[in-house]
Amino acid sequence: FSATLDPSSNDYVSALALQADGRLLAGGRFAQVNGGVERRLLARFEADGSVDAGFRAAAYAALDPWQTGVKLIALQADGKMVVVRDSYSVAPNGSWAGMDTMLRLLGDGGTDTGFPQRWFWWTADALAPGAHGEILVGGSFGGIDTGTSAHPHLAWLSPGGADISDSVKLPVPDDAVLAIVAEPDGWVIGGAFSHLDGAART
Repeated sequence: FSATLDPSSNDYVSALALQADGRLLAGGRFAQVNGGVERRLLARFEADGSVDAGFRAAAYAALDPWQTGVKLIALQADGKMVVVRDSYSVAPNGSWAGMDTMLRLLGDGGTDTGFPQRWFWWTADALAPGAHGEILVGGSFGGIDTGTSAHPHLAWLSPGGADISDSVKLPVPDDAVLAIVAEPDGWVIGGAFSHLDGAART
C-alpha cells in the first residue's frame, strides 16, 4: 500500500476508516492525493494505495482545505458513511460561528439527501454508529443546530438524522465527550466530564 498527499499545496490527514473490502477512506485538509489527483477533504484508496476513481465526495469539491477539513468518519453497516468536518460557517440564525458540520454520504461519495446536514456548536469530537443505523456523537458542543440544548456534549441521532436524545433518555455529561467505543450492548464514553446526570463519573 502506498498513497501520498501533495506537500506543496496540502496539509494533513486527520481521519481514517478501513472498509470491510480493504479500501481505505482518508479525511483531512488536502486538495490533492497521489501526485496530483484532485480529491478535496475526503478520498478513498484501493487496497494497493491507488485512488478509487469511482469515489468522489461532491459535497466537498468546492471547499478550501485551508479553511475546513474532515475530522471524523464513521462507517455504517449499509455501506454509507457519516462524516464530520470543522469550519467557520454561517449558522442557521445567520451569524458566523465556529462549528462542525455532519453529512451522510453514499457508497460512491454522493450526498445522502435523506439525512439532514447537522451543525454542532462548537465541536464534535467522537462518533460511533450503532447496530441499527443510529449514531452517537460526543464533543464539546452546546447543542445541535443551535447554541444550547438540554443535551450538550452527547447526542443520539436516529438513522434518519433526527436528534432523539430526549426520547432515549440519554445521560447528560457536564463536560466534553472525547471518545466513544461501540460494544455489542451499548457504548463506552470517555472525556473531560466528571458527572453524568449529576452523578459522579470519572
